[in-house]
Amino acid sequence: MNGTKDLTKGSVGRELFALAAPIMATTFISLAYNLTDVAWLGHWSTDAVAATGAAGMVMWLFLAIGTMTRVGAEVAVGMRLGQKDKMAAKEMASQDITLAGIISIVVTAVVMIWADGFIKLFDVSPSIVVQATTYMRIFMSASPALLISMACSGIFNAAGRTKITFYINGLGLLVNMSLDPLFIYGFKMGIAGAALASWIAAVTVLVAFIYELKVKSRLFDDFHFIVKPVWNKMLTIAKIGAPVASFNIVFAILGFVITGMASREGGAVGLLAYTTGGDIEAICWNTAQGMSEALSAFVAQNFGAGRMDRVKKSYNVAMLFCLSIGLFCTVLFVGFGEDIFRIFVPDVKAYTVGAEYMRIDGYSMVFMMLEIVHQGMFYGTNRSMIPAGISIVGNILRIPIALLLISFGMGLSAIWWAICTSSISKGAVSTLWYQISTKRIKYKNIAL
Repeated sequence: MNGTKDLTKGSVGRELFALAAPIMATTFISLAYNLTDVAWLGHWSTDAVAATGAAGMVMWLFLAIGTMTRVGAEVAVGMRLGQKDKMAAKEMASQDITLAGIISIVVTAVVMIWADGFIKLFDVSPSIVVQATTYMRIFMSASPALLISMACSGIFNAAGRTKITFYINGLGLLVNMSLDPLFIYGFKMGIAGAALASWIAAVTVLVAFIYELKVKSRLFDDFHFIVKPVWNKMLTIAKIGAPVASFNIVFAILGFVITGMASREGGAVGLLAYTTGGDIEAICWNTAQGMSEALSAFVAQNFGAGRMDRVKKSYNVAMLFCLSIGLFCTVLFVGFGEDIFRIFVPDVKAYTVGAEYMRIDGYSMVFMMLEIVHQGMFYGTNRSMIPAGISIVGNILRIPIALLLISFGMGLSAIWWAICTSSISKGAVSTLWYQISTKRIKYKNIAL
């Protein structure tokens, strides 16, 4: 298959890690976007960091929609490549990008009109509302670039060409890191400068994807980015990716609620601790998520080809790797949370509260790994509804648990313990459900 990689052959461990390493590096790049802004703005003002965190929670909601086309491509394109139907894979890829473009137009319009209304839901000071709205409107005007790039990442992942995704997103990070200090401090633009730097980086990434797919024809000959919608193909993508997008959207909405609770319990410091702590926690989460995405693409091709022996082996390899990461992050967050948090936010009160968040959340890292590995397995075998349901229910439970613990006078710690408890529950349920349900799976040539 010219331009694409056959994942149904070769050493399972070697092929899986070759696929996963660039994806993991790419997820770190995504994390680095946020932490770069936080690191530079942390020395500009505490309110600016809080504003970026609030804006990030809203943007997370809309960008979560993009996971529908990314995962849809990883599974739908991957299975067709596994079935050696390259023309069908190419058609599905074009439809996936077109769907991402349609969604992005709606997202841009909603953000431009209602940005300040979303930020006000956090019950923060007027200064933070103004700064967060500014950041969000500038950055999210690049929604078409952001969502189409996510779809392109899914296509390259499905084809086993994850290094290209890494290189392109790495280019975007370099652009962002270079422009952040120039715009924030050199041009004295503050939070608007951070948003503009991220905007330019996002557009750079999209241009690079267009070049690889359209000009160099890296995966498919005569590839078309935007095509006439074929609604049954788009519906196929939506059926695969919608459950994933839905739990990400629910997670983002609940993030709204929890951010508001953190703000009410701890003011700007509580908001900052939750949002920045979440970004730092993502070091662990993104590592496992990179393996999970690779697992999904790897399993999709092998499941499509009927290679269930390779599916089972890939599960064991991914599980061993992610559990090791979970144990490492537990030690790191529980033992050195304050030192880590202080790197990004030097304010004493902020990093003291942030360290408590990291310590408590650190206890759930292994269970978080369990959930993420099983997500990849469920996605790759075309069962995305199961992990979506587990995640939605588990995340919703955070609210009543937090409210109950707050009523006991635990303050911000109540919120941190609610998050920890939820993660432990989701990991345990995902593991049990997978072990029971997978015994009944038998390969069949599914016409997606």
